[in-house]
Amino acid sequence: MLRRGKVGVALLALVVGAAACGGGSHSLDGSSWDSTSIVGHELVGDTRLSFTFDDGHLAWNAGCNTTTTDYAVDEADRLALEGVATTTSKSCGDVGNDQDRWFGSLLSSDPEIEVEGNTLTLASGDTTIEFARR
Repeated sequence: MLRRGKVGVALLALVVGAAACGGGSHSLDGSSWDSTSIVGHELVGDTRLSFTFDDGHLAWNAGCNTTTTDYAVDEADRLALEGVATTTSKSCGDVGNDQDRWFGSLLSSDPEIEVEGNTLTLASGDTTIEFARR
């Protein structure tokens, strides 16, 4: 009987731990990333894309404003934004604002996400972006 209890507790811990990871196989919490290469889109000037995962929240920046919302990674390794997003309201001209909207749209498209070592890859449609861990 004691043995069964230990197995039950271990199984419960495994299930709770998997649920806390947002359903995907990635442990993203507490990590920050900067873009290193992009296929399918050209960034404005010397800008880069960046984001940080922290306690179920995702904050991203495409060179101008910073936007924050909740996120999850599903069983199919797709990044899903959840809830209401908040954003700063800097004016960066049409080109900078367009880039903010483009990256926000890409993140809202439930892109595939893959983490291998210190490299994170996002892919959606014809666009693939590689990021390096900060």
